[in-house]
Amino acid sequence: MTDAAASAESEAEQLGAQAYELHAAGKDDEAIAAYLKAYDLSNAGAALLNVATIYDRRLHDRARAAEYYRRYLVAPDAESELAEKASARLAALKHDEDAEENAREVGDAAPAAPPAPPAAGAPAATTSTPPTASAAPGTVEPASNDSWKTIGLVVGGAGLASVGASLVLGALALVKNRDADMMCNGSVCSSETGVDLARQSGRLATASTITFFAGLALAGGGLTILLAAPKTPGSAPGRAVALTVSPAAATDLAGLDVHGAF
Repeated sequence: MTDAAASAESEAEQLGAQAYELHAAGKDDEAIAAYLKAYDLSNAGAALLNVATIYDRRLHDRARAAEYYRRYLVAPDAESELAEKASARLAALKHDEDAEENAREVGDAAPAAPPAPPAAGAPAATTSTPPTASAAPGTVEPASNDSWKTIGLVVGGAGLASVGASLVLGALALVKNRDADMMCNGSVCSSETGVDLARQSGRLATASTITFFAGLALAGGGLTILLAAPKTPGSAPGRAVALTVSPAAATDLAGLDVHGAF
């Protein structure tokens, strides 16, 4: 090894140690810059993996984390065990991205307003024959204004409850992620518990996002129903609406079950 190569390797090691200390101190941007300088000097793939881990676990920048995970996987000195973990994390990031995209599509597809029933008490067309007391066969009594309002409140309330549940899931995801960070230094975890906590954090974050956008869609649907409710003063009270809301929980997922009868 030439003197220049030895000097570059020594400087790269010093930069790596400096980057580790910056990361431990919470100075993630400076740590990333130091790791990349070390990589320029040594071409050590471990520096790329450390950068990917900071973007993933600390900065939550999915695109850049995925970029550096891929760069590590093609590095000549990539270790098989670490490459396997990097591949698994890449798959998890892609899954989260697809879930958020699906949630956005659900939120954009706002429910259409129901057709307004004919107003009660509207004057009948003039005929030469007096109207009979009995209704014609097959005539359906229009739903009252109160029924539509109740339906709108039920749907909107379920949406707000779902948004609240998403906030709880998000808080649980943050707690799991913090616990995982405490057990892992960069990409190396002291036990399988740290890996499991990181996976649980990702699944909870995905569930929080889906529940949040679904809640927004429900709340928007309830508001649409309320605004589209027919204005029928003096109409008879509608049928009663029964609503049951019960919590549903699993090991790392939570939500609400809503059942209604009209």
